[in-house]
Amino acid sequence: MDSGNIRRRLDLPKFTPPVYSSSDHAPTTKIPKQLDYSFSQAQKSPVENIVPKFVFKMSTFTDEQISNWKKKLNAGKHIVINNFIDDSVAGELHHFLMTMPAQWWNFFCHPILNKSTGRNEIRSVAYIGENMRFISEHWDEVERYHSKYPGDIVYRFYRAADHKSTCYCTLCKAFTFLKSKKVMDLMSKLSGDNLTTFDDRFASWYDKGCFLTPHTDVGKGKLAMVYNLSTNWKISYGGCLHLFDLDKSDPGSVSADILVPGFNSLVLFKLPPKGKSHMVSSVNCLPTKGSRLAITGWYN
Repeated sequence: MDSGNIRRRLDLPKFTPPVYSSSDHAPTTKIPKQLDYSFSQAQKSPVENIVPKFVFKMSTFTDEQISNWKKKLNAGKHIVINNFIDDSVAGELHHFLMTMPAQWWNFFCHPILNKSTGRNEIRSVAYIGENMRFISEHWDEVERYHSKYPGDIVYRFYRAADHKSTCYCTLCKAFTFLKSKKVMDLMSKLSGDNLTTFDDRFASWYDKGCFLTPHTDVGKGKLAMVYNLSTNWKISYGGCLHLFDLDKSDPGSVSADILVPGFNSLVLFKLPPKGKSHMVSSVNCLPTKGSRLAITGWYN
């Protein structure tokens, strides 16, 4: 069943974006002076004044927990590992993303029509003043396309990927931790596959009005992960991960597990050859403090 049929059957809510001015796109948290440097600087050399003074370390899990998680994954279900790392370290990572230079985020959207080729493309532009007009215009263009073609893959959100290998900022250290031997060994044990890489990883920031329609991640990897860093999140805010399952006894029936982002929780689900349909619902509102923050990647 394609994502369009899934959308119609579940009667997903129509998306209505807020009206933004350029300033509305900026993070609400003030950027400390010591963090106020450009993305290009981070790519050129490590920045010593933001090297984390803490160590990323995975929590200890019992053999029984690991066995139960493995059984669920092999049955085609998702698992949620709460308190994946020490809460204080997760808090440091959350704080870093909340106070990271705004220009380190990219506005990431699809589809955008390339008028030269006549093809729809993925577009990603740095979150800087000179791009605010582009962001505002294409924010609306994505919405218009979504309304016209509700079954297609459509999204708009902000993301931040790897810096240069010599960058030691907190985000890059988190990426390194998530592909460390201990983490890779656990992922391999849970999935039953010999996983060796952690690909296409990025941090995501879903502001009000951001969303990601149903898609399958086909070809991305064998094990998908979402590490949540949202604080005090409620289902009424939107921004929830929906994992779809087809009822084998009734081919026309679809069910969905709706996961509310939980701070310091790791969500894992296996990707069969045809992928697994899932989506992120539109963020309707934000808590007084905090944003919908996560790290996403694929183990292969």
